Amino acid sequence: MAALLVACAPAPTPSAPAPASASGWHAEPLDALVARATAAHKPLLVDFGARWCAPCRELEERVFPSQEVAAQLAGFVCARYDVDVEPGKSLAPRFRASTLPRLVFLDPDGAPRDALTGLREPAELASELARIARDEGTLGARRRAVAAMPEALEPRAELARALREFGDRDAYARELAALRARDADDGSLALRRLLFEEALEPLQRSVDTAPLRAFLADEKHAELLHEGWRTIAAAERMWTQRKRDEHDEAGRSEHYELALDAERRAWPHTPAERVIALGGPLAWEIYEQRAQLPPALLAFALDVARAIVAASERSSKGVDPDLLDTLACLLHANGDVRGALETVRRCIELAPDEPLYRERLREFGG
Repeated sequence: MAALLVACAPAPTPSAPAPASASGWHAEPLDALVARATAAHKPLLVDFGARWCAPCRELEERVFPSQEVAAQLAGFVCARYDVDVEPGKSLAPRFRASTLPRLVFLDPDGAPRDALTGLREPAELASELARIARDEGTLGARRRAVAAMPEALEPRAELARALREFGDRDAYARELAALRARDADDGSLALRRLLFEEALEPLQRSVDTAPLRAFLADEKHAELLHEGWRTIAAAERMWTQRKRDEHDEAGRSEHYELALDAERRAWPHTPAERVIALGGPLAWEIYEQRAQLPPALLAFALDVARAIVAASERSSKGVDPDLLDTLACLLHANGDVRGALETVRRCIELAPDEPLYRERLREFGG
């Protein structure tokens, strides 16, 4: 669940605000900046950062001065606010500048236009600045798309999402209400994905899976079920590692089983093109951890192994003997010795020079 961002979390120690520089970066209050942008007929860029934020310093010292970025910055009135002191401190919550660096773009009259979070390389940032200067993919562009198709759900969902990411919660709530008014049963993918993203927010802040679990309990769309349960699995794996580091064996075991249970719930909704890529490692992981897992998870892993072998058989290259080996191991772990031996013999037929399969045959008593 996006470009790779390098970002800072806030620190409690304030520092002095950065003054306007000779290169054209300003630091006066927002109303003065908007007046400056209006007079210049240019959009406004506000760089929210902090002296303690290493990515912010890198953005300021390496990325902004680069030739390709500097050329695009000439099209904006540029300002820099430190989130630890005024006016940046008061404005940071309004513009969701809790993760830094945060670049906020306003129209010349001060209306919201766009926002970017995190450190980007010069080529990527220059491309984004050019797009925003052209007013493409911005809040204004999304409003125009909604005006052109007022009853269409997806353009309105995209506008609502952009408003939420910008930090305009009131406008987001209005667009969400308008979207619901046009979606009689609250069942469209456009609306459900917006609500799914809301359910993800507590998980991102505090690794709390409860809101997402509650959302998925009533979900019907396969792609959201797959993405949601795999997100929960990742969170539970993180807790598994945390409990391991704390030497809490009971907690580690509990969260690991919850992670695998989430994988089990995600599996029926796995896209066909990802069955082998996701199922192969999952089935083998469960086999390797079989001594500590309940029989139900071993039975699930066997179903996964059968599915990945079937998918491999349908491919242009034919069945992969390594996937057959996974199936053989899980057949054996589930008590089907005969099936395991037959499957290993098939592995040997496909790859007669691979010693692993002959070792496996002896391991299984063949």
